Amino acid sequence: MTNETLIQLMKKIGSDKTYLTDGYYRIRDNKSGQKELAFLKPDGCGTTSVNPQITVEEVDGNWLAVKLMDMGNNSTKFIIRDDATKEELDNELEKLIKKMEEAIQ
Repeated sequence: MTNETLIQLMKKIGSDKTYLTDGYYRIRDNKSGQKELAFLKPDGCGTTSVNPQITVEEVDGNWLAVKLMDMGNNSTKFIIRDDATKEELDNELEKLIKKMEEAIQ
């Protein structure tokens, strides 16, 4: 993800969860200097579950997906970037970016 894309998303989506069209969205900094992009689904207890949350890290001016957590399905999904998972993480990040872009239009 380019820095420009991240800036455009952050103009409408902040660190507090914001309801847009189909659920809650959030982009926040973590303690490691990374960003966490998340779609949060309301659940039955009045709380929300990440579906998914993707942690990105800046590498050479672009933001690279390094971790995914998804608690919105029947089984929790947790992926850390390595050679075997990088394509899946990149695809999941693209899907989340598209979902966010559609929600802020």
